[in-house]
Amino acid sequence: MKKLTLALLGLIISIVAVSQENYLAGYIIRNAKDTVRGYIDYRNWKTNPASIHFKREMTAETMIYPPTHIAAFSVGDELYEAAEVDIEVSPDKVNELSYEFEFKIEKQIAFLQCLIQGDKSLFYLVNKVGKDNFYIKQESGFELLLYKQYARSVNSARQ
Repeated sequence: MKKLTLALLGLIISIVAVSQENYLAGYIIRNAKDTVRGYIDYRNWKTNPASIHFKREMTAETMIYPPTHIAAFSVGDELYEAAEVDIEVSPDKVNELSYEFEFKIEKQIAFLQCLIQGDKSLFYLVNKVGKDNFYIKQESGFELLLYKQYARSVNSARQ
């Protein structure tokens, strides 16, 4: 009975923690390139957000924006740009590595986090399988920086 009570209490606490809002001052840049200031529900994302919750005023209705509806957003000291990019989705955990050395590339529309802004800005995306992808912003778009770990066999031993 104690275990059930503890499990239910843990579930309730996690639901309450997840449902709490954390609106911080920020802005969105619409696809028409105009800037709209307001408040963004900041979640200290471990993976890049699939959408953001935005309010012009704290009392206003929440608008939800996926990367197809806005060009960029900024909250706190973080800047994200929307883009359709190539992502590398091969496993990168040692026990999951394959013997294939070819890159496994897929397309994704996502918010990329800007890590360094400059002549060659560096952007970051944690893809749907939890793998880090890095990009350099070029005039033609975002260039995926390719790196892959894979297993190999030496004298019949996996390395």
